[in-house]
Amino acid sequence: MNRLLRDTFLMSGALLPLCACQQPADRATDSASVTTARAAADEAMCPAATFDAFFKRFADDITVQKAYVTDPLQSDSVDAEAEPEPAPLHKTLGKSEIAFPVIPTTTELTRKGLAVATEHTSPSDIAVTVGKPDTDDQKVFHFRPSDGCWTLYRIDDQSL
Repeated sequence: MNRLLRDTFLMSGALLPLCACQQPADRATDSASVTTARAAADEAMCPAATFDAFFKRFADDITVQKAYVTDPLQSDSVDAEAEPEPAPLHKTLGKSEIAFPVIPTTTELTRKGLAVATEHTSPSDIAVTVGKPDTDDQKVFHFRPSDGCWTLYRIDDQSL
């Protein structure tokens, strides 16, 4: 019996440091889980209450662009070299194929003399046209409501 008590005592004494070591690690894991959950909740929140404010944040912040672009993104353009005349090109781009930033910042838009016009084409589409007046340099960025915010789902580059 003494031997059994001694073995039990030694085993429980040997386990105590393990338990003490695991407790802070569990707390660190719990803390990391809470931090991850908070980050996910922050990402789930729309960065602005109105579309105009959202678009400014979208244009000025590449992380907002990356968070609010669909995967895949529809990309339409014109092949000016096609024969006998220019032809439309339609592509579907995965996130890894998208070149960010997808739109110049609001400061760059002003500096480059680009006009911005927003049109609510339907309840499920907001089109933002960015272009140089009196030229064929024009891109239309299509956004749709999604989970309480807006998401860029299509870019239509109408430039020749």
